[in-house]
Amino acid sequence: MTPPHTPFEDLIKNLLKDQKTNRKNILIHSLNLLREVCSLHEDSKFAQEAQQAARRIDNILQITTEVQIDVSSNREDIKVIDAAKDTEIKIDVSPNKDGKDTDVKIDVSSIKEAKDAEIPQNVSVDTISLSESIITFYEESDEDFLQSGTQESQITKAIEDTGEMEIDNWPQESQLQESLFETQDTIEIESKNSYEYLAERWNKKVDKWFYIHLDDDNDIEKHLKSFVLRATDVRSNLASASLSIKSLKEKLRRFDRYWKMLRDQASQDDYEVFPVKYGRIPEAQGKIIYSFRPKAKSRENILIRPGLRKDDVEIVSPITLVTLPKNGELPKDYPDKDLPLHWSGILGEVDILLSYLDIQENVYCSIETINKGSVQPLNDCRDSIITEIERRREALKNAIRGEESIYRIATNYWRIEECFWSIFHDDGRPKGYSFFDRLRRRVQSWRPYVRKENNIFVRDFSPNNDTLTSINKYVGNVIFQNKRDVAPGTVLREIRPAVIVKVNKVTRLLKGRVIST
Repeated sequence: MTPPHTPFEDLIKNLLKDQKTNRKNILIHSLNLLREVCSLHEDSKFAQEAQQAARRIDNILQITTEVQIDVSSNREDIKVIDAAKDTEIKIDVSPNKDGKDTDVKIDVSSIKEAKDAEIPQNVSVDTISLSESIITFYEESDEDFLQSGTQESQITKAIEDTGEMEIDNWPQESQLQESLFETQDTIEIESKNSYEYLAERWNKKVDKWFYIHLDDDNDIEKHLKSFVLRATDVRSNLASASLSIKSLKEKLRRFDRYWKMLRDQASQDDYEVFPVKYGRIPEAQGKIIYSFRPKAKSRENILIRPGLRKDDVEIVSPITLVTLPKNGELPKDYPDKDLPLHWSGILGEVDILLSYLDIQENVYCSIETINKGSVQPLNDCRDSIITEIERRREALKNAIRGEESIYRIATNYWRIEECFWSIFHDDGRPKGYSFFDRLRRRVQSWRPYVRKENNIFVRDFSPNNDTLTSINKYVGNVIFQNKRDVAPGTVLREIRPAVIVKVNKVTRLLKGRVIST
């Protein structure tokens, strides 16, 4: 698709002629071009592709200090390569067949950024209308729990007039021509220290955020147990990242090959890893977590952590997520069976969060009642955090069941939301590379139901876009951190959204929290 001629085309042409142009300037001007395209063609597929490319360039400007720019004398194009992510963006400028105009072609074949659901940023507390027609958000599939991770996230719209959800397919990506990974891994395991050897081989193939670290002990059982736990941690993060970076799906396939080698070696050592694969299983095993997906057609049993046993003695218990459709039946003895659908779904997400607090590594937390005004490693306060989340879960359930005031329900829900946003990885990994990012999007997908059924509105904050000045009325306490080359007062991370609720025609605001420069 060829847009009309714009002044940005001449700008790009001039940049291409000057091979000594500052690399950062090329990126900035390219970003401006893409944004101009988006504004000219709001509803076109071309604009969607331009928007994806603009987000990637914006990310590169923020996190990549050295960017390779390839300006070819034979072809008028700019190629931006982000070596850390194995992705590239090409902006081609070439004459049309008639020689009069210019084609601008944006190649985003390796770009697919999963955009977080956002509440409109220009909402005023004093003028909120609870009858606004549409909120756009993501209804994420449970593919992060599945074996292949091939299913894409979907854009959904909640139409408040009917409460129905319409699904539009995300624009299809062109096929990648990747040769980044070997097609097969052949590892001969000979020594009794084979689990450590297998982990070392895996770590050489992946980014540091996906390393598998084993306990510092030569005991076979301890090594195998830690491998099972750490592999679950790594796979959940890898599956989450693969939703936005398509090339990472090959690493998921690599993971499956290493997982098979682990199971084979465990069998030689007289241990059994069960069930054998992540993803869908015929029957739920071990600890069972129940959750709902409004668009699910039938019940699914999804293994999120395998178990480990020897001689019928269970060493690690498996964890299964049971996903139910809207009309699915919970077990008769399930304690939250009597709650409305959306509240049962949200409490199920809390149960998933609690399970992953024992799975994930290098996690930080900043829940206000526990960590006060600081960010602390989860390892320093894990028991206190788990106890507090369980207490908040019970408080929300009791408020709903006891038909307490809408303000009391909103307050307890606000505290539940904080749990999802105040637990995160803080090791410089790209956005989306953490399972907690994925889990937050799952919680966001329930917000239209909370708004429709309970008149509770949630206001998020946008890192690197919002400033303390622009969100001042919505924010209470702020944690300040220094960050090089970032202007003071810039929001770095949301650690609790604001919640707005109307009580007897009076708007009540429960303020959010952020980390800011």
